Amino acid sequence: IYAYGTFDVTADPVVVAVPPLSESRWYIVQIGDSFDEIVRNLGGTAGAQPGVYIITRPDYRGPVPGNMEQIRSRTKLGLVAVRILAIGEADLSKATAAQNGFRLMPLSAYLRFGLAYRPPEARPLLPLYESIAPEEIRFFDELGDAMRKRLPASADSDDELIASFRQIGLSVGKGFGWQEIDEPTKRGLARAIKIGSQIVDRKWEAAGEITNGWKYTFAGGRAGFDPGLRAALAKYEVGAQLPNEVIYPNTSVDEKGDKLTGRHKYVLHFDAGKLPAAATFWNLAMYGSNMLFVENDF
Repeated sequence: IYAYGTFDVTADPVVVAVPPLSESRWYIVQIGDSFDEIVRNLGGTAGAQPGVYIITRPDYRGPVPGNMEQIRSRTKLGLVAVRILAIGEADLSKATAAQNGFRLMPLSAYLRFGLAYRPPEARPLLPLYESIAPEEIRFFDELGDAMRKRLPASADSDDELIASFRQIGLSVGKGFGWQEIDEPTKRGLARAIKIGSQIVDRKWEAAGEITNGWKYTFAGGRAGFDPGLRAALAKYEVGAQLPNEVIYPNTSVDEKGDKLTGRHKYVLHFDAGKLPAAATFWNLAMYGSNMLFVENDF
């Protein structure tokens, strides 16, 4: 079972409390940044890692209280996901009780209330940005807003890729200065948006290895300095784990290479004694073209 929480460490670090479990149970706490890359895993193949951890922005210079372990996020906004194993419906209540022991809260709240802190029922969501830039280049204006909200100001000088964006009027400090760029540049950026989308799709098609029609992608969670691949993973495998923790084989074709379609019925067959090998567990899920679960009775 999964639990998700977003964090914003712009003004205040965030505390992640991982409880000691009363019985052995697989779990992993996935801390990811706005690039959809893993900042840190707690648990998983490393085994139980109870403790109190503090997530900070990359340029945080404040104190780290007590015995907390600091985890620096590359971005000011990110995601924490807790996945914990439930062995069938009979185990669900115990797994849920164990999962409820994992906590996420602002550092200021933890210092005042400790683990007794309870968040308010109504929590504000990050407002959607309403761009007034011309529609054909609005993508870059929305990107500039995301950079302002999510990246430290130092990225304009410290991050080579981010610094290069100044050539097209894009920066963390000012967002996207579309009013100040000339018409040829605007036309070029409009073309780049369309071509960029094609590059992302081609990157996904080329990523990983295919065995018996099943595609294995091993770049999930940390695409590094390949922005096209990182974008492809965010589009097609958002929230993916590192391959040493979780592997996601997937297919959209049958044994003949034909696209799966609702016009046919399919059988997934395993020879006797040849179920998939897994260190802890494996499961099977069906997604639609929107990358959301297909509603079914199982």
